[in-house]
Amino acid sequence: MIDETRTLICADKRGRTVLKPGGGLRLRDSRVEPANADDLPAFEELIESRTGLESLGLKGSHGGHLIVQASKICERQGKTLIGLAIRIVGRGFSPRWADLKQAFHLTKAENQVVRSLLAGLSAEQIAEAHGLSLDTIRTHIRHAYDKLNVSSRDQMWHRLAPYRLN
Repeated sequence: MIDETRTLICADKRGRTVLKPGGGLRLRDSRVEPANADDLPAFEELIESRTGLESLGLKGSHGGHLIVQASKICERQGKTLIGLAIRIVGRGFSPRWADLKQAFHLTKAENQVVRSLLAGLSAEQIAEAHGLSLDTIRTHIRHAYDKLNVSSRDQMWHRLAPYRLN
């Protein structure tokens, strides 16, 4: 959490992680700013808008990135308190999903196939990884699409986006 001058009020574990060297953000005179000075104008604009609808991608450590959103939390003692939601993405990142099996009444196999598709695997790669025939995987995909009420991978992404947890 910061105030409108970008002064750090408090930070959770993830916030402390990204404020370390190479983390994508840094503290300078108790103020939060991007580690890359070229990103400062865009970061300030994000903080000023504080709608929570805009996001800013910053280079993080180890080739990854930070996705930062800012939302006004409250006014306190004449200062605006702003919450920063930070997602760390990059190598090793694996999105977490809500219980799709329960929400859409998927079978265990359909759920595994949907999660594999969401991880970017092709039907061929899923078949190989699970030791199943390509026809079996395609059948699971068709059944899952029916239950999700979609007809393509693109529609599946749009349908399931609200179920992503991180």
